Amino acid sequence: MCKLRLVPHAMYCPIVMFFQKIKLKPARKNLVTYSQNKLNVLGTAMLSLCNPKNDSKERKKNDLKYTEEFVVVEDGLKPLIGAKTAQRMKLVTVQHQNIPPLNTEKIEAPKKLKERADTLTENKVLSDYSDLFTVLGLIEGKLHLEVDDLVVPPRRVPIAVKGKLKEELNRVEGLGVFAREEKPRAWVSGLVTTMKPNGKV
Repeated sequence: MCKLRLVPHAMYCPIVMFFQKIKLKPARKNLVTYSQNKLNVLGTAMLSLCNPKNDSKERKKNDLKYTEEFVVVEDGLKPLIGAKTAQRMKLVTVQHQNIPPLNTEKIEAPKKLKERADTLTENKVLSDYSDLFTVLGLIEGKLHLEVDDLVVPPRRVPIAVKGKLKEELNRVEGLGVFAREEKPRAWVSGLVTTMKPNGKV
């Protein structure tokens, strides 16, 4: 949930002209977007807000104004209010009863996670989960694939790779992954051959 409150300079100026008491204070922090772009922060100011959709009698009776600290930035950005402010102004309602509580006891500390990652070597994984690496996995049932009518010519296989590719195709065929087809077909899946770091295809 957003905690930041932003107001562009073009919107801030008319507010200052109308309310002379508002003063711009130096910003205490820098702002960086998710795309790592640094925002040009001009300062911060305390601004009063109200929700015009609230009942006018209720607003007049309780003086429903909300004073919050806003960060004033250069033009080009849209104004933004935080989640808590939006809830206080009844712009947003969060159904907390529909949000399950977080069980912090089951969350491991970052230090423990790092220790586990350091001890999780390739040999340990192959040893602890050997059943996943010795038998070819099989999904039960039939798989339905939809293909287009575009037929791509077979790609050329480098001469240096042809021998290893033939061995791999024979091995996979022996495992029952696919069946050999001797007759021409209207559509085939294109084959892309790449070399693995261990020298296999």
